[in-house]
Amino acid sequence: MRIPLLLLTCLVALGLFAQSPEEKLAAYAADFPQEKVVLQFSKPAYLAGETIFYKAYVLSGYEPSSLSTNLYVEFYDGAKNRLDSQIVYLHHGSGDGSFNLPASLAEDVYYIRAYTRWMLNFSNDLQYLKPVPVYNPYSSQKLHQKPVQWTAKAFVEGNQLLDSAVANVAVRLFSTGSLPESWTGSLVEGDSNTPIANVTVYNNEIGEVRFLSFANKTYKLLLKDDQGNTQEVVLPAVKNSGSLLQIANYASTLRYSILFKNIASNGKGYKLIATYNQQPFYVSSITKSGGGITGSIDIKNLPPGLVQVTLFDEKSQPVSERLCFIHQQQLQFTEPVFTTDTFSVEGRGYNHWKVAIDTSTWPSYTIQVSDAAVLPTGDFLSAVYLTADLSAPVQNAGWYVTEVTDSKMAALQALLLTQEKKLVPWSTVLRQTPPAIRIQPERFLSVSGRVVKGNKPQPLRDMNLIIRAADSTLSFVQVKTDKEGTFVLEGLFFTDSLQIYYQPDQRKFLEGDVSIVFTHQNHHHPLLQTLPGHSYILTTRLPTDTLPLLVQKAVKQRQQELLLAEKNKMLEAVVVTARIKTKTEALDERLSSGAFKSQHAQIFDFVNDDQITLTTFNNVIEWMQGRVSGLTVSYQDNIVVPYLRNQRVQIYLDEMNISYDYVQNINPNDVAMIKVIQGGLMGGTGGGSIAIYTRRGDMPSGYSSPALPRFTLTGYRKFAAPVLSTAEQITDTTVGDDRTILFRHSLLPPDSQTGKTVLRFYNNDHTRKYRLYMTGFTAEGKLIYLEKVLP
Repeated sequence: MRIPLLLLTCLVALGLFAQSPEEKLAAYAADFPQEKVVLQFSKPAYLAGETIFYKAYVLSGYEPSSLSTNLYVEFYDGAKNRLDSQIVYLHHGSGDGSFNLPASLAEDVYYIRAYTRWMLNFSNDLQYLKPVPVYNPYSSQKLHQKPVQWTAKAFVEGNQLLDSAVANVAVRLFSTGSLPESWTGSLVEGDSNTPIANVTVYNNEIGEVRFLSFANKTYKLLLKDDQGNTQEVVLPAVKNSGSLLQIANYASTLRYSILFKNIASNGKGYKLIATYNQQPFYVSSITKSGGGITGSIDIKNLPPGLVQVTLFDEKSQPVSERLCFIHQQQLQFTEPVFTTDTFSVEGRGYNHWKVAIDTSTWPSYTIQVSDAAVLPTGDFLSAVYLTADLSAPVQNAGWYVTEVTDSKMAALQALLLTQEKKLVPWSTVLRQTPPAIRIQPERFLSVSGRVVKGNKPQPLRDMNLIIRAADSTLSFVQVKTDKEGTFVLEGLFFTDSLQIYYQPDQRKFLEGDVSIVFTHQNHHHPLLQTLPGHSYILTTRLPTDTLPLLVQKAVKQRQQELLLAEKNKMLEAVVVTARIKTKTEALDERLSSGAFKSQHAQIFDFVNDDQITLTTFNNVIEWMQGRVSGLTVSYQDNIVVPYLRNQRVQIYLDEMNISYDYVQNINPNDVAMIKVIQGGLMGGTGGGSIAIYTRRGDMPSGYSSPALPRFTLTGYRKFAAPVLSTAEQITDTTVGDDRTILFRHSLLPPDSQTGKTVLRFYNNDHTRKYRLYMTGFTAEGKLIYLEKVLP
C-alpha cells in the first residue's frame, strides 16, 4: 500500500547512495522489497501420528506479496536435523501445507521453519522459525512446563535519562519458561531505597513508570512476583547532556517533544523522520531550537500498523528511535457473513453452514470449526500487524490487538519501547554497500540440464525434449545449450511430477551417445539460525503421569481413527476380493512367494482389471493415496515417503527391498500388481509393506512411453484437507468420537452464483460450543478475519 508523502518531496529516480536518510530508505525499499511469513496452524500442540495442517501467508507489509511463488517449509528436531521439507506454491501470497508426524516420533519440542528464496539475501532473523510441541504417551520422556523463572530489563524512552527531564521507562519481564501470574514494582532512589513511584503493571509481561530524573541521583527498580521472587534493576546514569525524543499517541496525530541539553548545535541540523511500511511519510528538519521543540505528525490518513519515528543528528546518524502502533482500535479487517442453515450441538449432530467469501481470492481462505477449547497456534491479527515485524517474541501477542481498551493501548506503546523493528533497520539502510543479491525471487519451479557426450559438455547443441505430465498429456520443447553445455527450463507449474524424455536434434548422433544430467534448481537452504527458546523441559515419564486434556482427547481420537481404518480396510478387502477374486488370486499365486503370501493384504491387479490404471501417475506410491485406507505420504527432499498407520512402509520391487527414491524410476506401465501388506512380513510389527511386481514376458503391456532416456521432475505437492467423519461413521456407535477439529478446509471454492461456501460437518460426542475461525485476504489485499464462539 502506497502512503501519501506529507512533507516529503518527490523521491523518484534517487539512488541508494542519495545524501539524506529518507532518500536512502525510499531507494532501498524500491530496490530491496521485503517479505515476511505468517503460518497459521490448526492446533497449538500435536500428538505423534497426527498431521500438522497449516495455512501459509507471505506478506509485503500488511498485504499479500506478489514477489515469490515458492515458500520453503521445513520440520526440524532440537538437534537441527531436517526431518521433513516441502515447497508450497503461493497463489497471491498464500498456500497450504501439512506434515505427517510418524507415530514413533519421540515426545519433544520440534521446529517449523519457513522462508522464500528471496529472503535468503537478507538477515537470517527475518525467516520464520517457531517451536511446536509434539506429545507421545509412549515416549520414555515427557514435556514439562519450565518453572517460573524470569529476568527483567528497563527500557528508557529516548535511550537515555537527562537531568531535570521527565523520564518514561518501560519494564519488561523475559522468560524462556513461564512468566508469573502477577507482579509489582516500585522505583526507588539510590541506596536509601526511598520510594519515588510505583510501576503501572499492564500484564504479566510489561509495565511502565514515569518520574522526574536528576543528574545527582541514582535510580533502581524493585520487582516482586506473586510467588515471592524478586529482582533489582538499576537504571542507567542520568546525563547532563544529550537529546531526548518522546512520543504521545493520539487518534489522528503523534505528538512529539525533543529536548536538547548542553549540545553545541542545540539541535540545529537535526532531523525527524517518520516511516510506515518502509516508506518515509514525514520529514522535519530542525533549523532553530531554543533547547527543545514540540510538534505533531499527521497520521489520520494512515491505516493501522507500526510507525517508526527516528531522530537524526547533524551528521545524519540516528540518535533516538521510537516505535508506535497507530489506530490500534481500528484494525482494518473484513468479517465475512455466515449463516447456520442447520445448527446442532447434540452428540454427532449434523451442521450445515454457509459463509460468503471473496470469489476471486478464495484460495487464500482457511476455515476451521473446532471445539471451543482449541485455539489456533499464533494469533493471526497480531502476527500480521505486530510480531512478524518485531525483533523479540511477544508473550500472548493477540491480547494487545483484540478487544482493545485504553489500558491495552498503553501496554502496547510501552511494549514497543522494548522492541526494535526487524525489517530494514536504519543501520542496514545507511550502510555504504547494498546487500549482495545472490538469489532472485523465484517464479514457480525450474530445472537445469547439462548435455554431455561421454563426460564432455556439448555447447551450442540442440536437444529435443518430450515432457509428459501426470495426466499423460505430451508437449515438445526444443532447447539449445549455452557455451558450457547447459540449458534451463523455468516457470514450470505442475503438481505431482513430470517425465522429461530427450534426444539430440541431429540424426547423426545416436540416442545413447548423448545424455543430459538434470539438476533441480529449487533447493532448500541450511538452517543457520539459533533455535528459539520455549517453555518446556524433558523429564522422565512416570506411570502416574497424565497428559494435558487436549492431548488426552487426541490420543482417544487416534485410537478411534485406527479402529475405523481397520474396519474400512477389512470391508474394502472383501469388496476387492469379491470383484476380481479368481484371476487376481491366480496372479498373486504366480507372483508372490514365501513371506509375501499374506492373508492380510490388499491387491491391485493391473493385468486383469481394465478399470484401474497407473498411466496418469509417474510415481506408484502417489497413485495409491486415497485407494489404500490409512496410507499417507510425506515429501522429504522431493522423495515420496509412504506411511501406514503413521509408520513408515517398506517397499519391495519383485520382492527385493528398494529405497524410496528408487520408486520414481519404476515405469508405471511395467507394473503388473501391487500388494499392500498390513504389519510387517512374517507376522511382524510395523506400518506394513508395499510389494510391487513387474509384468512378465507373457503379460500384456500397458501404455508405452517413449523409448527414450528420461528424468523425473517432482512438482508441487497436493495437500489434502483433514479427513472428516462421514454419515456412515457417525452412525457407528461402537466407536467413540473425540475429534477436536470438526471441520477444516482450504481451497474450498464458493458457489459461482451465491458467492458462498458450504460447511458440512458432524459434531463429536462431547462438544457443546464451537469455535469458528477464518482467515484470508480480499482481492484488494484487505485482511479477512473472523473468530466466534457458538452458540
